[in-house]
Amino acid sequence: MTTGERIKEARKKLGLTQKELAARMNTAETLICEYERGTRVPKYSTITRIAAALGISPYAIIGFDDQAPEGMADVHASNLNQYGPHFYKLMDSFSKLNESGQLEAVKRVQELSELQRYKRTEEGAAHGKA
Repeated sequence: MTTGERIKEARKKLGLTQKELAARMNTAETLICEYERGTRVPKYSTITRIAAALGISPYAIIGFDDQAPEGMADVHASNLNQYGPHFYKLMDSFSKLNESGQLEAVKRVQELSELQRYKRTEEGAAHGKA
């Protein structure tokens, strides 16, 4: 299940329309529609607003039941935004994997992090990027 599908499911459980959810968040109905369809990926700060409007945990929207994944319980939401939209796509995909797939994904990301061409520079930008 995708992030958008989880938003839609939680919204429907409460009997809310997209318009009503948007009103609770003081945002445009079209954004809710785009998130649910998967044509737009919400930032973590937006996920926390959606979760608050729905009365659920942001981790439930990302796909980790109702709690933070192991090792992330003390990570503040504002710190997650530094990773950009790729982080949320990664987390969404990761949440779809079984235990074996998650272990393999971690292994592969660790391998990539060892390659110099993929490491961030002192300024935080990836190598090879202008």
